[in-house]
Amino acid sequence: MTTDPTTTTLRAIFGDLARTDHSVTPRLIVPEFNEAISALVKAAISPAADNFARAIRMCLNSIDFRRGNVHADLVLLGACPGQEEWQANPQRPFAGRSGENLRVLLEVLRDLQDKEVYGMQPNDFISTNIDDYTLMNSHAEAKWDGEHGRSTPRMLEISEQNNYNRLTDQLQAVGARVVVGLGRPINNAHLVCRGKDSGPLRAIRLLIPDHPDIVFCITGHPSPRAINRYGNGDPRRWFRDTFQRFPPQ
Repeated sequence: MTTDPTTTTLRAIFGDLARTDHSVTPRLIVPEFNEAISALVKAAISPAADNFARAIRMCLNSIDFRRGNVHADLVLLGACPGQEEWQANPQRPFAGRSGENLRVLLEVLRDLQDKEVYGMQPNDFISTNIDDYTLMNSHAEAKWDGEHGRSTPRMLEISEQNNYNRLTDQLQAVGARVVVGLGRPINNAHLVCRGKDSGPLRAIRLLIPDHPDIVFCITGHPSPRAINRYGNGDPRRWFRDTFQRFPPQ
């Protein structure tokens, strides 16, 4: 996946602004900030304005994306919104039972004794509040069986350039450092087979080459269906047994 130099520059600027500490006003009055603002103004009147506007729009809280309240650089990546997310008011990621199961995943991540093995820092994922972390989806459009005949995105949809740009914009906007993909093949041998990919795993495969500074991990899908069918109804064991770094180190 490639992007034009202007778009890359705008994303870099937007990412720097997103990581600025807005709780300390004096820190904003610095030359670097003024230069960034000047660049943004120039971008707004340039042919790249549409790309810049798109980048901002993709990074607003919505049905497929929510910036973390505390640890925005730690990301939970799902497949796509579903019916519960669509019907939520306001719409948001992981509004239903999958969101409840994510709290169990966060307990598992909090209690990991060897986080460094997974490329994480000791204090990563110390909260069990899902809204403390950035919530993303491999594809933005909501899908559920009763309306669409499927509840997951197609691999071709995830691989589309516009979708890749959306994912990249969002990761850069929060300064992503660790991404946990929610969904993987049950059999470890299938991790090398793209034909067995879940939505999050396919998105991670696409993102890895252009994001070498981000640590990617995967775990089992948080849906009750997956936990009951493959995890014997035990979400804690399900997440613990399926969690690993990707690609394996």
